Order: sequence, then C-alpha cells, then structure tokens
Amino acid sequence: MKHRSVHSLTFVFIFLLTGLVSAQRADFVIIEHPEQLVIYDRFQQRMTRDAKAGLGTFVPIRILQRKTVLGDQITEALKGRVNGRTVFLPLNEQGEPVNEEQAGVVKYYRNCALIDDTARVQGKITLYHPAAPGRRILSRLQTGQKVWRIFKSRNYVYLRTLGRPDVYGWISAWQQARLLKETRPIPLKPVASLDQTTRERILRRIAAANRSYQAVFEHLNRLTGKMEPTPRWVPENPVSAAQNESQMVFVLQPPELARQLTRSTPILIQDLRGLLIGSGWKLIYSNGIIKIKPGS
Repeated sequence: MKHRSVHSLTFVFIFLLTGLVSAQRADFVIIEHPEQLVIYDRFQQRMTRDAKAGLGTFVPIRILQRKTVLGDQITEALKGRVNGRTVFLPLNEQGEPVNEEQAGVVKYYRNCALIDDTARVQGKITLYHPAAPGRRILSRLQTGQKVWRIFKSRNYVYLRTLGRPDVYGWISAWQQARLLKETRPIPLKPVASLDQTTRERILRRIAAANRSYQAVFEHLNRLTGKMEPTPRWVPENPVSAAQNESQMVFVLQPPELARQLTRSTPILIQDLRGLLIGSGWKLIYSNGIIKIKPGS
C-alpha cells in the first residue's frame, strides 16, 4: 500500500510539473505598424490611431485566442494581450487581421517559451532587428542596460530595451548568459526625468481623448439642442507637460463631468500606464486628476 502511494504521489507530481511547464508556452504575433490595423480595446471599442501608434513598432502581441467572436455575435477577432492589456484584432474573410497588408512585417511565432521578466546586461550583447533575427544587427547592448525579456522562439529571445534606446529586437539564446535576471513583474527604479519620446506619446494620447470627447459631445448637443460643456484634459502646467520636469499632471475640466466618463477614463488610464512600461514612472488617478511621476 505504501509502495503504491509513493507511485501515486510521483505520478501526481509529474502531472503537475508537466502542467506548469506547458502553461509557460504561448503564441505571439509581431506587428511592425500596429497603427495601420483595426484594433479594439478590452471593451471592444475601436482604438484611436494615436493609441495604436503608442504601442510602438514591431510590438509583440501574445495570442490568447486565435479566433473568437465579439459582442455583436458576428465579428470574428483575434484576442490578444499587449503591455498588460487585452486587445481584439478583427479578422477578414481569410482569417487575417483587417488591414494586415498595410501593417508592414507581420509574423506569427507558435509554441514559444514565455519568459516575461527583466534583466540587466553584463557585457556586450548583439541586438538583432525584429524582422531579421541573426542576420541584421540593430545595435550592441552595453553593460548596465535593462531589458524586458518577453519570449523565446527556437534559438532567439525577443526582448525590449528599457530606457534609451527603447526598442524591440532579438538576441541569440546563448547570449542570455550575459544577462543578470531581476525580479518579476517588471521592477522599475524611479528616474528623475521622463524621456521625451514617452512624454510625446502621452501628450498625443491625451489629445486623442480630447478630440474624441469633442466629437461625441458636439454630436449629442446637436441631437438634444443643448449646450453641454465638453470635457477636456488640461495640463496643470503646460511647460512641465512638454518638458522633462518632475511630473506631469492633467486635470479634467469641468471636473463635475468625471462621473459621465466612468467608462472611457479607465481605458485612457490603462493606455497611459502601458506607455509608461519601462520608464520608471507611475500613474496615479483620483477624482478627475491624472498624476504621472517617478516611481514604480
């Protein structure tokens, strides 16, 4: 009886271990120009071009479902996850993302080893172009550079450099010996200033939200004949919003309209937090005020 129990426990252990290992596999699609695609957010609302451009170039989307049906019970879409948020890519009749032919390089990677951690470079590492692993050199990573390792496919690891430069690319798997693993999820040390590229992306996303509010409220005012005020995110200090000051603060005007934006504001906050990944800055939202400042 005891002998059988040992075998049973061994079988259970192996089964659980196998499950844990298999759970670390995932499919990805890398898209050169995501702004050219039709992409819906987790609420199945169409993302603006600025919001899509904020994802960056050669962005990796983890495929959660290769084909699902949206809430209209008609549209088929790929369900994925990028920068911590759920997205949907509507599919055409051929089963490809709508406008895929306009998105540049679009490549699928099956059964990849999911890594999703951060590390620091210890010695020089060759970073290859996202479209040409092992063939086209993008740059040389130097000691101290922080990277976010995303997944491994065959003999290469796809990662994103954190800080300057902030780009995606491949490294040879054997070069991971020159990476010192850090903790997960991504640990970020506060930095004194926010890089200009991220700052500009934030300003573009805020501007896109304001344009959306203006279009919606103008339409509603025409329908109702009323003159309801249009909500707008206004920088508390226009100078600090455009330059590398200690923080960025945006205030909703008029503030009483915050209750009418309970659905759109969380989407905006999620998008902005996605833009801050790897920056060492954090976002705090409360009662119609967005604060972006150093911290993690």
